Amino acid sequence: MSADARRIIGIDEVCRLTGDSKSTINRRVKDGSFPPPRGRGRVRKWWLHEVEAWMAEEMATEFKPLAVPVPTSAQPAPEPPTT
Repeated sequence: MSADARRIIGIDEVCRLTGDSKSTINRRVKDGSFPPPRGRGRVRKWWLHEVEAWMAEEMATEFKPLAVPVPTSAQPAPEPPTT
């Protein structure tokens, strides 16, 4: 693990990295969808490597290729017979 990955970051940097607001980060921590902070009381810090791992996982699940329907036939349907 590099020295940079062992960095501890605060909520402002977490928000800058993720693009989320403080309230969104707090909600995600509360519902368990974001790594919990370290610290006591009002001092809350995150390990940079945990935030980066969460971001990589989010990118992998958020940007899956979309399934595009494939037409069964490239020819138009025949016209009904006229009587």
